[in-house]
Amino acid sequence: MIDCISNNTQTQCVNCGWTWTHSDICIWPHRNCTQSPDLQPAADKLGLSLDNLQGFHQHLAQWLAAGMQERDAAEVARLTTAECESRRDDGMCNALGCKNGEKKIRCEWLARMATENCPKGHFGDARAAIQQQIREAVEAGTTTAS
Repeated sequence: MIDCISNNTQTQCVNCGWTWTHSDICIWPHRNCTQSPDLQPAADKLGLSLDNLQGFHQHLAQWLAAGMQERDAAEVARLTTAECESRRDDGMCNALGCKNGEKKIRCEWLARMATENCPKGHFGDARAAIQQQIREAVEAGTTTAS
């Protein structure tokens, strides 16, 4: 299950339509969405399998709701080759992944997804940008999550 994802400042989930009233709540409340989207299109676009990536599902759902916008290839190359203390030689990010220590999230996946930011602050300040991208995608009817 994934958490509900807000589409605007009116705090309404793009998937199930559930609304919440607290304006100070984060744009992703910790509530299991009753109509989780099919994440396979987002996984396919990144060329990955959903198997054993449960911790990455929320990232994919947010990206899917925002219309799967990607950073350009030059920016991705710059971000994934920049010095980073958390990126292993195999491209996995030590700052993300399962709590059991098995790291399965590639830095490249986060860098490609325009809705994502680096947990170490090396790229993106995505919260406001994600909300705007989701709002625009919903208004334009281009989101596959609506």
